Amino acid sequence: KMRLIIKNPTFKDSSITALYDYNGNIYKHEFIAPVKIPKNDGIATILINWLAVIHSIYLFSIEYFDEIETDFSLTTDEILFFEKIIFHGMAEFRYVNKIKIDKKTKIISAATTSTPCNISSHQYNNGALLLNGGGKDGLTSAILMNKAGIEYDLFQIGTGVSQSRVSKALNKIPYIFKRIMEPQRYNQKYNGHRPTSAAIAIS
Repeated sequence: KMRLIIKNPTFKDSSITALYDYNGNIYKHEFIAPVKIPKNDGIATILINWLAVIHSIYLFSIEYFDEIETDFSLTTDEILFFEKIIFHGMAEFRYVNKIKIDKKTKIISAATTSTPCNISSHQYNNGALLLNGGGKDGLTSAILMNKAGIEYDLFQIGTGVSQSRVSKALNKIPYIFKRIMEPQRYNQKYNGHRPTSAAIAIS
């Protein structure tokens, strides 16, 4: 079976590193968060683990994996959640690449637990984040939120000319999350659509 192993992600200050092992070859994704990541924070650890799992979808260009094994623990609900994202979100990818459309990827964690992670009960400030993709959707949403009197900050993945124009028009300084993706994922066996929205949401 084709198995991808996700190592325990590491982080320092605002920098996160996720390592993936396939057949002894190591692939690396790096992320830079817009804020410093607190140490010894259970919720931060959960989110970083999720980040590593969801970004494994970008390595499916190397191989369509039968199994993804994590060196960290996941709950049964988390496993079902990510298995569902990969199965449904990669359907077009499988079709385009002539992979069996009903092929499923199984996720195996180091120590599966049924204990809920309770991330929803964690208290953050009540401000809203608006994704700035640099297009009309973000601008329209900003207009509607302004009319509704909803306070918000801009959030974006990387930087681009159109994103800069939007933030300037809205007079907002965005929170920027940067991704430095594994270069060896290009020009490989497969190519096609992935559930990028899920990766952005978890970022």
